[in-house]
Amino acid sequence: MDISRTTLGIAAGIAGTLFLGYCVYFDQQRRKDPLFKKKSSTLGGPLPDMSDHEAMQRFFLQQKLPEVSERLRASMKATGNTLQEEDVE
Repeated sequence: MDISRTTLGIAAGIAGTLFLGYCVYFDQQRRKDPLFKKKSSTLGGPLPDMSDHEAMQRFFLQQKLPEVSERLRASMKATGNTLQEEDVE
């Protein structure tokens, strides 16, 4: 069975359109969800001024670094790896 380029192009276009529709539909469902709205409003917080290098450094050291190290510890605990105290600091 010989499939022409036109048929392949049409099939790819239909598949792409269906995938894009799928993404848009589920994004809209996610955005309408009241729990998503609640999470998104409490998730972030105030961001520092991006042009101030010291403010950005304080932000990451005070807020993001503890969160990342806690996730790393949980991940390593789940996989059975251990951290030495000197590895953390």
